[in-house]
Amino acid sequence: MVSKAGEKLSKDRVVIIEDEKLGINTSYRIGKELRKVDPYYYTYNTYCKLRWRGKNVVDVFQREFRDKSGEHYRRKIEEGKVTINKQVAKLDTILKDGDLITHKIHRHEPAVSAKEIQIIYENKDMVVINKPAGIPVHPVGRYRYNSISEIFQFEKKMNILVSHRLDRLTSGIMLLSKNGEYSEQLRNKFINRDLVKEYIAKVKGNFKKMDENGKEINEVLIDKPLYKYDARLTLNKVDEEKGKTAKTYIRKVSYDKESDTSIVICRPLTGRTHQIRVHLQYLGFPIANDPIYSNVKVWGEALGKENKIDYRLVQKRLDKFGKSEPENSWYYQREIEDGKCNKNGEVLNGKHCKECEDELYSDPDVRNLEIWLHSFRYKTKDSTEGEQWEFQTEIPEWAMEKHRKHMETAMEEARKCEYTDRAFSVGAVLVLDDEVLATGYSRELPGNTHAEECAIKKYFAQVSSEQDEQKLPVGTVLYTTMEPCSHRLSGKTPCVERILRYGIRTCFVGVLEPDTFVANNTGRKTLAANGVLYAQVPDVEARCLALATGRNPDADADADQQRKKPKLAL
Repeated sequence: MVSKAGEKLSKDRVVIIEDEKLGINTSYRIGKELRKVDPYYYTYNTYCKLRWRGKNVVDVFQREFRDKSGEHYRRKIEEGKVTINKQVAKLDTILKDGDLITHKIHRHEPAVSAKEIQIIYENKDMVVINKPAGIPVHPVGRYRYNSISEIFQFEKKMNILVSHRLDRLTSGIMLLSKNGEYSEQLRNKFINRDLVKEYIAKVKGNFKKMDENGKEINEVLIDKPLYKYDARLTLNKVDEEKGKTAKTYIRKVSYDKESDTSIVICRPLTGRTHQIRVHLQYLGFPIANDPIYSNVKVWGEALGKENKIDYRLVQKRLDKFGKSEPENSWYYQREIEDGKCNKNGEVLNGKHCKECEDELYSDPDVRNLEIWLHSFRYKTKDSTEGEQWEFQTEIPEWAMEKHRKHMETAMEEARKCEYTDRAFSVGAVLVLDDEVLATGYSRELPGNTHAEECAIKKYFAQVSSEQDEQKLPVGTVLYTTMEPCSHRLSGKTPCVERILRYGIRTCFVGVLEPDTFVANNTGRKTLAANGVLYAQVPDVEARCLALATGRNPDADADADQQRKKPKLAL
């Protein structure tokens, strides 16, 4: 849209911010991808921290606040914009215990994601949201109004209290309180570890570990203490001497050969800053697009595995990213080298604000506003007294996109079924590390066989005749177009029992079983109760149902595009 004067008119949605408490009036400008805040004047007030005592005020500003240069802070002090105990600070001022430091600035907040904050559940005491990646939880550092708590207050007109945190770049479930009493209850649940928290992540490489006997396993408990090495850079590391106790259970879901990435489930048993990110890096499998812990230019080819690097060098290298060079990661560096994306991102762009003369930052690239780490499930432990609840989100697209190809293979198997009106037509595929082990479809083998049963029998026919005494290889994933059966009218072994017997720990399905032949299939519930990761692949449900009932699946392709992304059960 263009005005009569020839100037472009913004299509951004504008929301007025009237902060009576601080006397600030500004606005949100919400575009297609980014949410911005108009610049405003703001006065910082903070008391001298323990680590600042006895240090020069210029050195403290330069070391603690990395978004501006040392020259910038010297100039502001010389201009009288910084006071200590309401007295104008000098360049040689030394900070003491109890000092009140005040700094008035013209504030330019960074842009954040414009994605809607989805409310999953709400009652009189709490709000459960699916936090978009790229938005901090509460005011911190360069962010104030571009945070979850302030967006709720000034846009949604709802005062909420934050009882726990998610990293700015992490997405997923957050529990917010509507009153102080319930906020304290939630906080105590986190402190007392009365909650089960589960995250899904996409990491570099094929996640494999060996047990003490040299046998391959795809799940591990890492017990390594964490230490905040540099607060200014939010850089954390494993440190056996200075660190605080940190434990994370990690389990592999699948591996994609093309991107050389694995999907893993992480269950933090403690709640340290960057815990999952640092533990994954220490094991040698950092989150593939993590700008701090998987940047090859910072960590080298080993990417910080087992702390085998000089962290002073890491500090020096990391400090320039987001200032003179856009943030980067292992995954996006490969994309740049392959010509699949441009090297864009937030940097100091050489332009200056006309009002305060500060150098300005460019807008962030939306890719740099998220890491592939998503909090998908929070629940109270069964042993917890009082209220019991469980919340789950949809599975992020980045965690599901590579699974469609194997579900398509399963659908091709379902097409081979000879139609009958007495049973469904289903296809199944067994996959290990992105390689197909075996396929099967309903009634492929003699004896009224099911698709999953056929695939398992065909695999063992290739490797052994003693199939009842065998387990499938560790990490085998099952893709089936319909929910595995929990009961068979013929009296044969249900597919759910076969899945558990042969050690399958991950199952992707296309559609839940209708009640046409057997009512109340409990396959999903039984598998989840036995620790099997169970997920429904998006965008295939209508076609899988059409195949199951002998109809043309292509006629139902459009219906799949209208369905919501499914949830994941564990």
